[in-house]
Amino acid sequence: MNKLCSDFPLWVLATMFMLICALGYIGLRTMIGKNIEQRMAAYNDVVKMAPRAANLTITLP
Repeated sequence: MNKLCSDFPLWVLATMFMLICALGYIGLRTMIGKNIEQRMAAYNDVVKMAPRAANLTITLP
């Protein structure tokens, strides 16, 4: 038998793996999201909506 399998139950290994993945996800999310608003503010006016066209309706009596 494999030495690793005989020392640790599968649920312990799975729990450790999930904990490492969760900590990595939280760390990356925090690192990426720190100043995202400031970095994206420079691109706020890149695409602008076209001005609305005038709409005039004339009815005759």
